[in-house]
Amino acid sequence: MFNIVNHFVYEFRGTPVMASDIATVGTALEVADGYKIQFNFYTTVALVMLFDFIMLGRVIKCEPVFKKVSHRLCGIAVMAIVSVTGFSQLVMTDMVSNRGLYLSLFNPMRSYQQYGSIACFTRSIKLSVPEKPNGYSLKKVEEITSKYTSDTVDPNKKRPNVIAVINEAFSDPQVLGDIETNEDYMPFIHDLMKNGNCVSGTTYASIVGGQTANTEYEFLTGNSMAFLPKGTVAFQLYLRHAMPSLVTELKSEGYTGNSATHLQKARNYNRDKAYPLLGFDKFYDYTNMGVPFVKMRNNATDQCTYDNITHDYEQQRKSTDAPYFGYTMTIQNHSSYDVPFDNFDDKRIVVENADAPDLGYYLSLIKYSDEMFENLINYYKNTNEPTVILLTGDHQPRIHDESMDSITNGEWRNWNDEEMMRRYEVPFLIWANYDIDKKTVEKTSMNYLQTILMETIDGDLTGFQKFQQDIQKEIPVLTSNGYWGADGKFYSVDDKNSPYYDLIQEYAMLQYNDMMDYKNRVEDFFELKQ
Repeated sequence: MFNIVNHFVYEFRGTPVMASDIATVGTALEVADGYKIQFNFYTTVALVMLFDFIMLGRVIKCEPVFKKVSHRLCGIAVMAIVSVTGFSQLVMTDMVSNRGLYLSLFNPMRSYQQYGSIACFTRSIKLSVPEKPNGYSLKKVEEITSKYTSDTVDPNKKRPNVIAVINEAFSDPQVLGDIETNEDYMPFIHDLMKNGNCVSGTTYASIVGGQTANTEYEFLTGNSMAFLPKGTVAFQLYLRHAMPSLVTELKSEGYTGNSATHLQKARNYNRDKAYPLLGFDKFYDYTNMGVPFVKMRNNATDQCTYDNITHDYEQQRKSTDAPYFGYTMTIQNHSSYDVPFDNFDDKRIVVENADAPDLGYYLSLIKYSDEMFENLINYYKNTNEPTVILLTGDHQPRIHDESMDSITNGEWRNWNDEEMMRRYEVPFLIWANYDIDKKTVEKTSMNYLQTILMETIDGDLTGFQKFQQDIQKEIPVLTSNGYWGADGKFYSVDDKNSPYYDLIQEYAMLQYNDMMDYKNRVEDFFELKQ
């Protein structure tokens, strides 16, 4: 039964089942109707064997091994001792990894194939528990934070409206290979990034194909999944108390609105609890939105989502002229990409030089996203208020292995860790309806985007964001899959031989203080001064 589940999780997401996935079962079930479940020969045999095993257990009659109750109690005691000892030694220590079972968190399927799924899943239990960074102490944190002083809020500074859009599975698959299509699938965004009044470039996510909330977490907090166990979802496992974020920062600068929009079920990825803890005053899901609900396939359209933000903005303008902040995580482009629906034309974009029908279907969705984002830009282009809009994707889509083979001529299966980062590459742009310093960012990562946004709008900076400004010069990209140093080399996060290891440890300590050691959090480092 475990391996049947594991098979379909890999088919849908591209990574096998990990222990941390137990916390996300509810969210997975909510979006399951968007996937097409097809049993092949092997999964059918596994299902038949499961049925036979259950029936066999029902018909076999066994006599107790121990007749006396006292003997049974001794047997139970021995089993309990063996179980507790086995769990504490084999699961919650590094014993098995020290003896050769290495679970690669960057490419777990490779380890599952080599060592077996049950063994690797068991190993992932230990890796789902965050550890305190080596050398962590409050004294060390204060030593780091003392170098950076948060700005004091200037009440007289004129501030633009800010709208942040994280678009579901938005990406440009040209980074994977030379893809030829019958037409440009994002003509407006391509032109805007090249010729528009914006800061734009490439950002790297820590995830691919799923676990959207982790990109949200990195963007909103500035923290990195690099210092959390691979496969875990911060919203569900670690966000239990109010914490500083981009939201609280903008609120301290006088922003109103401060609303989050995600037109799915509010409990998905624990957003109904996570968003308020990050400082949002309002959360619109599909049950309380202010505009009509419009679907494409089974999901709300990007246009519907943008209309809700605009509606919220217009409602705010009835009572205040203070700068507005709105945030959305869209849902239109959610996988899967091979299930046709009556209300969607899946022949709009065709990949002409590869056998990748799911990619063509996905790019058709992106074409719609491009048109709808143009509508959003045009609305604020015609307003009199200065407005900035950030757009990025949460991750690349889960494309079938066969399609990846066709796109890359099978080369992706042999990519090393650095080459595999192409699967985590996502475009971003920050557009303004007033003159800004246009520039291209060659590469960055999701945790840095909020600092880049605040620099673009000439906003006040926290001590943490000033720390990020410095560390970006040495480590321009930081993800859970590794990082690039200023020397152009790619390193794993735990590489002690890296010349940037000490900087990485400093970042990890600051994040631990913010997330885990919240009772001793250095608040004036993570927040603006009033």
